[in-house]
Amino acid sequence: MGRNITRFANRPVFHTLDLSLLERLLAQCGVDVGPLPTDRAERVDALFDIFYRADERTLALHEALYSIMRLDNPNGMGLLLDLAVAESLLHNLPPR
Repeated sequence: MGRNITRFANRPVFHTLDLSLLERLLAQCGVDVGPLPTDRAERVDALFDIFYRADERTLALHEALYSIMRLDNPNGMGLLLDLAVAESLLHNLPPR
């Protein structure tokens, strides 16, 4: 499984991510990223290294990646919208 995470870790793609969302997801999945640099480029590199060095001992990271994969499709978007409505974060959505 560590090899699959390494394939997921693509440095150019990491430069396009919303880092605050990624960090929140990792925190919710129990992945300790430790103190990160404030400079965006250095922060991206630090987060990339966490994924690149992942192995079978990083169960929390595997779970975070599973969450990303499960939510990265239309069904996942529907689930997120349903949760947002249930938490009163969104109102007046058209029926799906």
